[in-house]
Amino acid sequence: MSDHLEPRWSMGSPDDEPLLITDMSPVELARMLHDFGYPMVRIDGVAGDGALVAKLGSEVAIRGDERFSVWENRYRDYSFCAGLPADGVVPAASIAHWNRTRRFTRLYEAHGILMLEMDISLAGGVTPGFVLNAIERWERAVQDLLDFIVRSARCVSAVPAGAELLH
Repeated sequence: MSDHLEPRWSMGSPDDEPLLITDMSPVELARMLHDFGYPMVRIDGVAGDGALVAKLGSEVAIRGDERFSVWENRYRDYSFCAGLPADGVVPAASIAHWNRTRRFTRLYEAHGILMLEMDISLAGGVTPGFVLNAIERWERAVQDLLDFIVRSARCVSAVPAGAELLH
């Protein structure tokens, strides 16, 4: 990817026909995120699959879901994923509470890492504004998660040993 990318994504005027995106390659998504002002890097995974890494409130890996792809290297669904070391800081009951009370994101702990995920679907056609809105939702979710971890850590430290924490 070159250092200079020309903006291609326009929100358009109310009279314009909206540009509908039904699938996107990782390069197109990187260009769109770059055009919206987010720094992007492409990394190669263990199996040779590529992931985008963006600074969206935190460092986030973005992967395409090929299960519903019609064309090679074009995806209808993307997953945003960020991990934070939080071994034992957030009790399972608090994680379950997050998942019950938040829309659009999933939170779980895997091997001492607290994982936050959010899917974006382009199926049926979406506008660039929808994608931007999803990115902004992701940024809010990451900020909410950081606040949530701080509150959970305070609750855990305030609970007497042997007592059960209800959130």
